[in-house]
Amino acid sequence: MHGKFFSSAKNSFWAIPALVVLTSAPVQAFSLTDSSVTGITAADTNQSFTINFNGNVNSTNIVGLSSTAVFTFLGFSANGSDTNAVFNILLTNTSTSGITSRTSALGFDTNPNVSAASSTGLFNNAFVGANLPNGFGSIETCFNNGGNACQGGGSGGVSTGQPSGLFTTTLTFLGTVNTIDLSNFGVRYQSISGTSLGNSGTGVGTPVPPNPVPAPPVAVGLWGIAALAAGAKAKKLLPARKP
Repeated sequence: MHGKFFSSAKNSFWAIPALVVLTSAPVQAFSLTDSSVTGITAADTNQSFTINFNGNVNSTNIVGLSSTAVFTFLGFSANGSDTNAVFNILLTNTSTSGITSRTSALGFDTNPNVSAASSTGLFNNAFVGANLPNGFGSIETCFNNGGNACQGGGSGGVSTGQPSGLFTTTLTFLGTVNTIDLSNFGVRYQSISGTSLGNSGTGVGTPVPPNPVPAPPVAVGLWGIAALAAGAKAKKLLPARKP
């Protein structure tokens, strides 16, 4: 009888993973490195990734000067013979440790190169072939509310302690494009206080690896149900003890 019980328990054990797989969350197709997000395709529509930005003023890293941006890819669409790629970008100024600031611009490079860009929402200006100051250098496309191609002078953005701001950018690529890469993420800081080094600076972005997706509650429930069923069957199959 014990042999029957273990055979039955083994069958139940191997049956459960198939059910868990059916309830697993979809996995993104793109890949993250220390400085880039590569291989974004139509399979990643409505998928998100996070970029964390540090802060630098007058060529010195400033502890506490920081921002975070969550990119959500909304998909590709045809633009005549060319291709549009659309992103929602949720920007937060996360400065701490006595530092306050305003994140006034955000930009990045693309592969292939963009031919045009537009933006609505928090940032309504889009530049192609831009520069960030403070030694950051050239950046392929950049977004703000004014100023000289993200070099400075722009108003608006997100300040420390304020709610996150959302903007939507449309990137246009020549011809048919099925996959894109983003890299060289950067932000512009203005209105910085809490350091004697200056009141403006920049930050370099690093993609954040996603956390492992926990097993959905329904999957956990299936393991519990199977364990209870196996225990009940074991109790039924074992011979009754003599008084």
